[in-house]
Amino acid sequence: MSGQQALEQMSPRKREIITSIAAAFAARGYHAVGMRELAQELGLNQGTLYHHFPSKDHALLAICLVGQHETHNNVAQTLASEAGFQRRVEKLFEAHLSSLDRLGDFIDVFASQRDAVPVALAEPLREGWLETRRLFIRLFDEAIAARDIAPDTDTQNARRLLLAIYRSANILHRTNRQDQTGPFVSTAMQIMLHGLVAHSPVSGRSS
Repeated sequence: MSGQQALEQMSPRKREIITSIAAAFAARGYHAVGMRELAQELGLNQGTLYHHFPSKDHALLAICLVGQHETHNNVAQTLASEAGFQRRVEKLFEAHLSSLDRLGDFIDVFASQRDAVPVALAEPLREGWLETRRLFIRLFDEAIAARDIAPDTDTQNARRLLLAIYRSANILHRTNRQDQTGPFVSTAMQIMLHGLVAHSPVSGRSS
């Protein structure tokens, strides 16, 4: 299930409310926004807001789960492709940039504020993220098996590098530098794939 599908399962009113809360958390941070303030901004009384989300923690969890679903779906769809590693990485970032345009606030809150979800509520989020991390590792494992990247590639650190590009793209998007996001991702992706030195030792089949 994608993040968009998760949103579409909500009522139109709940979808409108959670989208506004996600925007507030992305812009000002989870800890800087209170439920009373959110209710005022949405033109609701607090009782109505609590009807949709029992607490601010529940609202944060719901937002993070949308971002988690979208991220997971993008990686799963990429791995379903039979393309080589380079094209898979290109497809992965194409999907991520498209998701940022549609669900940028949800993805940013998930990426940067999910640790604020209380432990008592966070189990679904932890389980989902662990599964997504396994998919990221699989991306590199399959590239090694196909000899698209060096056999001694440290897959854990490669995953961290990939996620660092994700985070930077999220920040550029959140700070209204969307015109810079695509060029940054393109450059970062080329550096990750080929390095900065001419005639990079990274070898593999064309895709």
